[in-house]
Amino acid sequence: MPTYRWGINATGNIAGSMAEAMQHVPDAMLAAVSSRSQRKAQQFADRWSVPTAYDSYGALLADPSVDLIYIATPNALHKRNIVDALSAGKHVLCEKPLTTSSADTRDCIDLARRQGKFFYGGYVDSVFSNHRKSYRAHVLWRYWYAEAFDRKFYCLP
Repeated sequence: MPTYRWGINATGNIAGSMAEAMQHVPDAMLAAVSSRSQRKAQQFADRWSVPTAYDSYGALLADPSVDLIYIATPNALHKRNIVDALSAGKHVLCEKPLTTSSADTRDCIDLARRQGKFFYGGYVDSVFSNHRKSYRAHVLWRYWYAEAFDRKFYCLP
């Protein structure tokens, strides 16, 4: 299986949880991170051994070495971040909630289909609440790769 190169948009706690989980997935590489602050992006990059730190989301999206974007920004920014990432030709995994309305979510799904890109929301079921790292590093990743890349499925909310 090929290695998929991830970019993380944001540097908060949930982004750190994802970066930690990625360390346990052999076919995932955390290639870049973005933040509104170069200092915060660099601190995150140093902590998680990320090779590239950007001070803007636009710079992350322009990076040709990034295949997929993980969106961990505040909820109100999700739709704009999703649209920007899909429009830049990136696959998207967005932290919950996907958007702040069902109409916005539908718009994002429609755009993903038009772009031929995978779009999924990162939801943790309560069954896995005591095993969050295991869930993210095994269940979600196995689903992501097997379904999204091997079969080109789209996940609808």
